[in-house]
Amino acid sequence: MVRSLRLDTIVLGVDRVYPSDLEKEVQFIQGDVNNIEHILTYENLKFFEHPWLIIEDAHINISGVLNHFSKSMVAGDYIIIEDSLTKQEDVGQWASKNEQDFTVDTYYTDFFGINATSAVNTIITKRS
Repeated sequence: MVRSLRLDTIVLGVDRVYPSDLEKEVQFIQGDVNNIEHILTYENLKFFEHPWLIIEDAHINISGVLNHFSKSMVAGDYIIIEDSLTKQEDVGQWASKNEQDFTVDTYYTDFFGINATSAVNTIITKRS
């Protein structure tokens, strides 16, 4: 997608297993998302330009990922929680503590109908 749109951006993946078919444009960090705060430290995150589009699709440590990245996000950044039906409790607990700073972008969650997405109420943006 980035290539076809000719976007000048960084695509960074994190996983425990190094992918065998990694595209040359993708940077990769091998690590366990259960320890996200050690993989992408706050100090490291300072070097990435905004706006960010963070996509969580690991199905583990949802609260940890949300808490970690939300502290470094700025207005206009997005975090998307994929396959979120089974993650609603974790997301809801995080959202109840962060509703002043974050909102669900219903333009995208409801684009094809109310929550017609795998990211049910979890296309989240940082408020200005």
